[in-house]
Amino acid sequence: MKDKAKPHVQSLATQMIRRMCIGAMSANELFRGHEAKRLPILDSTSIAILSRALIEAGIMYWYLMEDVSEEEWTFRLQVIKIHDSAARVRFLKGLLLEDEQTRNAQRLRTFGLISE
Repeated sequence: MKDKAKPHVQSLATQMIRRMCIGAMSANELFRGHEAKRLPILDSTSIAILSRALIEAGIMYWYLMEDVSEEEWTFRLQVIKIHDSAARVRFLKGLLLEDEQTRNAQRLRTFGLISE
């Protein structure tokens, strides 16, 4: 990989390391909090979610730091951007649908077609 791409790669990789550290610390705190009786129950669901995020961040870190050609890195960066854009669309689509459903329900209530 050429030097001009390295600062961008290092910035993304640093974000992944930060994400891994925060996730691991959070999972550890949940577990230790339960052991120390500060938390009444062991929140295994949250620990599982944090663990999955930790694994995904580790895989992304490896993907970013693997030594590849300039052409391969350009391709990988485009894949990351497409994935990010698709995730944003899915997220916003869900919000817009939820918002539209709320507006429709308000209209139906206004006309007395449904009760509250």
